Amino acid sequence: MHHNVAQASSLLPSRDRPVNRIASDTANLIDIQTVSVEGYHNIFQEESGRTALDAWPMLSALFMKNQALAPGAKESARPTWSGQTIVAVTGTKGGVGRTSCAANLAVALARAGIGAIALDLDPQNALGAHFGLEADGRTGVAHAALSGDSWHTHLRPVGPHAPFPAGSAELQVLSFGQLDNAQERAFQQHLGSCGDWVHAGLASLDGSRARVVVIDLPAHPSDIMRQVLAEAHVTITVMLADAASCLCEERARAAVPDLCLRGPGAVRSIYLLNQIDHSRRLQHDVARFLQQRLAGHELVFVHQDQAVPEALACGATVVASKHQAQAARDFTDIAAKLVFSIQPNSGEWALPAIDDGVHR
Repeated sequence: MHHNVAQASSLLPSRDRPVNRIASDTANLIDIQTVSVEGYHNIFQEESGRTALDAWPMLSALFMKNQALAPGAKESARPTWSGQTIVAVTGTKGGVGRTSCAANLAVALARAGIGAIALDLDPQNALGAHFGLEADGRTGVAHAALSGDSWHTHLRPVGPHAPFPAGSAELQVLSFGQLDNAQERAFQQHLGSCGDWVHAGLASLDGSRARVVVIDLPAHPSDIMRQVLAEAHVTITVMLADAASCLCEERARAAVPDLCLRGPGAVRSIYLLNQIDHSRRLQHDVARFLQQRLAGHELVFVHQDQAVPEALACGATVVASKHQAQAARDFTDIAAKLVFSIQPNSGEWALPAIDDGVHR
């Protein structure tokens, strides 16, 4: 018996209904053969409630249903997957909020029930601050390189400042590491002599329960960026609605695909316009301009929201600590689009055509 999106929306989750029950009810209602990826996304976006907190159980439920009905999927509420999907977060320039976006997307994915690792490959070593983790001179991928350790041994669990809802998956952080001058020189020598450093490091994480690795990359091209983009399944390029982003956009759009080695069409490219305020005419006009320039590409938006820096000041992400904020809803919405693109038991991504016009 076939069911439609309207029927599915009647089973929206609430704080009074556990996520496992929601997942079960949703599984009974939604026929994956008749509801498209866009249909799932519409259920989430239109009917998931007024806050990001309401949306997380729905995300988890639909994700579990998508996995359960996939060809060859095992009968399990938390499927075991082989391989990990690599999401590389880059920026058109420094200061666009790239690290904040990487941290919040990792949290949103974990809250959707997808085990995630937030990996910092920027020598500024700032990603851990979004999770209340203090930098030290002992942990991180750079220290792993110098000591010969596996990346896996430097993973640090996240203790959320706000409780994760039922159905959330584990979130871990892997910092870059704090280096002194001598260690920095030694690390650069190691990097120059090891062209597969990132590949080997990511392979060491494959034994973890994480399904997605969200990587915060340096602002400028580097050996690390080239190695990461050679492994990436998804690239997210963060920019601002300003003149500088307009000047840098074309260069970034040309450079990222050239460094991705999975072949044409194998890498999903998303452009994220951060801190957008449509009440400001220049920002609105720049957003329109970029929408035209990026026609045929995915363009998503995160609104300017004072809750983001306020959360960072408390050592947290806005998704974890201020779930009613507009930015938290934006990050959760972007995570939803990623969730519905994950292919069970593989590291590949589908490329659904989701209309994202500037209409908010």
